[in-house]
Amino acid sequence: MSNILIIVEGPTDRAFIDSIAKKLNILCKVICMRGNKPEKVNS
Repeated sequence: MSNILIIVEGPTDRAFIDSIAKKLNILCKVICMRGNKPEKVNS
């Protein structure tokens, strides 16, 4: 089994990805990014 990490821009995107993953029975970690810099990712 592989680990999936998805980085999104906001809470609406996070909710969308969470609902799709749930419907597909996929385990993934979704985290929100601040701004447009990957180093500002909240974990």
